[in-house]
Amino acid sequence: MSVRRVGDRTQIWARGLLALLLVALVATAAATPAPSLADEGPTTLSALPGGDYMAVDDLNQHVFVTGLPPAAPFDTNQTVEVLNFDGTLDTALTVPGAEGMAIAKGSLYVAGCGSPTITVFDLATLTQTGTITLQENMGYPCALATTAGRLLFDADTGNGFSNPAYIQFNDPTTEVQWSDAGTASPAFAVSPTVAKRVVTTSLDGTPAVDEVWNVGPDPPTQLGSAPDIGVGAPADGAAITPDGANLFVTDGTSVQEYGLPVLSTHIETLSNRPSATRIAVNADASFMAAGLALAGGAPGVDIFNATRTTPIHWITLAGATGSVRALAFSADSSKLFVVTQPDSGPPQFFVVDSPTLAASLLSLGATPMSVSPGQTVQLQGILTLQDAAPASGATVDISETRPDGSTADLGPVTVGSGGVYTMPTEELSQIGTYTFTATYAGDSTHLGSTASTTVAVARGVTTLSLHGSATHVVYGQTVTLTAKLTDAPSGSVVTITRDVNGTKSVVTNGRVNADGIVTVTVKPGQRTIYSARFAGSTGFFPSSSGTVTVTVSPVLGGSLSKPYATQSGYKLYHYRASCATSATSCPVFTETFAPANAGHAVYVIVQQHTSSGWNKVAEWSGTLGPQSKAAIKIRYTKTSVIGPAFRLLGHFPAGPKFAGANKGYWYFKITH
Repeated sequence: MSVRRVGDRTQIWARGLLALLLVALVATAAATPAPSLADEGPTTLSALPGGDYMAVDDLNQHVFVTGLPPAAPFDTNQTVEVLNFDGTLDTALTVPGAEGMAIAKGSLYVAGCGSPTITVFDLATLTQTGTITLQENMGYPCALATTAGRLLFDADTGNGFSNPAYIQFNDPTTEVQWSDAGTASPAFAVSPTVAKRVVTTSLDGTPAVDEVWNVGPDPPTQLGSAPDIGVGAPADGAAITPDGANLFVTDGTSVQEYGLPVLSTHIETLSNRPSATRIAVNADASFMAAGLALAGGAPGVDIFNATRTTPIHWITLAGATGSVRALAFSADSSKLFVVTQPDSGPPQFFVVDSPTLAASLLSLGATPMSVSPGQTVQLQGILTLQDAAPASGATVDISETRPDGSTADLGPVTVGSGGVYTMPTEELSQIGTYTFTATYAGDSTHLGSTASTTVAVARGVTTLSLHGSATHVVYGQTVTLTAKLTDAPSGSVVTITRDVNGTKSVVTNGRVNADGIVTVTVKPGQRTIYSARFAGSTGFFPSSSGTVTVTVSPVLGGSLSKPYATQSGYKLYHYRASCATSATSCPVFTETFAPANAGHAVYVIVQQHTSSGWNKVAEWSGTLGPQSKAAIKIRYTKTSVIGPAFRLLGHFPAGPKFAGANKGYWYFKITH
């Protein structure tokens, strides 16, 4: 379905006579229209004072539109707009006081409201072929209709009112006029196939008695009547089904259906949408259109199928305001012609393609709606058919438009129970906005529809952590470092670096696994600070970890010089006076340090065993030589050292490179 807005007109005068909803007498074979979404127009039309009257010529594919005058008593400078079925303006016909129209016998009849004339035009050539002069002289006829060889019109009664009347095409000079009860200005609803069945009513909001007539006899006979059949309000629009069995009226709030010819038989209320203003029935009564003036300003049209329960299609006339003033189907029901009157400004003409196809409504969403590059999303939506037909089994096609403008067809998906359909996307690798579009093409009874949704792919914010299996080791031991990168694809490269006393170097450039993890085993030689960094990529921001500091204790070793004997684990040394006086012939402790650390000091602590335990009595230092060894003399000055038990503890105090370390014990005694 498409709606084509094809013109602007001048504001109508609120006199409010019925736009005659006439079905062309030339019937064509019904065709199944294909759904169309083309929007042709708008086309600007010359000014009309209003757009309350419409007649359709299917044979020549013309639509004729006239309107009510802007001010009383009558406008003698009216125009009939002639439009093509595509909505473009063909030409304009000038008819003084042009209002009601009727089509019959290859001619267009136009009522000259304000003068007692009916102007006749040839439908094929659009040239004037004659003028019918009536006996009236008080401003009528204004309404026209045709049935069974008769041309119906509203005839002047001479007292400011009018009665329905007709002339026969084969004898236009003889008028037959009859009185209908309480109708000041009658308008006609005519059955196009049941000869002589006519409903007269006043469709300008004036209370009236609505009557059903058989116009065969002279004068016509009444078949039924009812006062104000708009459920308590005057009728605003009326149409008879082609079989003459039913009458539809709008009363400004709803659409009412009545049985004929007993007009008082109320069948049902079709719609309680606000401000139902005009109505049209298609050629085989399989569809009915009700014009609306919706709250909020935008007029529209409800389409009902033969079940006539709820609308199968809600048509919004985009850009229009006010109310629908005239409606008519083409003979094959492939088009619906609509005239609207804005709240201010000129009338507008619309063409609705494929109006009888039930509308469809498609929704589409994505979960999640924001992802990082390389991720996928799940698309999901619902297909709803407005005629309540099941949507399961239908096919919805889904496509994507990438941020760089390239497109891809993701393929069809079959609609499941409840109209639900789902589809996963491909990996979304580009930064920016992806647009996904779902399209339902429609079928022989349903219009197609589309829906779209967007997914934002943003450069991913990553986080990086680093963990060590130990933060302190003894020289020679290993540490396992584990870096974990989150919110980045597997295979991303993480660089682990070391900082040794201000000198930095790369430990590894490792690719993370599916869990974002890369590990490496290191053997630090001294205090080392480790860190990890992800440099980022096209789709992901860089990130850095905190630091992991691993302290290293050196490996201390040592040995005492050769004793003269060993007893119970104690090395025995003779007391030498020269050790006390000149530091010669003293026991010597050789302390070792790994890793090599030449030039640095190491220490040895001497402890003596007393009744209270082992107590420190002396401490000496030595400097590590090229082989990372230091020879430290165990010097004594008094003979009191003879006899007690001693032991040595190798010691290295903590520094910037190494953690503190102790190594012991070496046991000895000084003897005579």
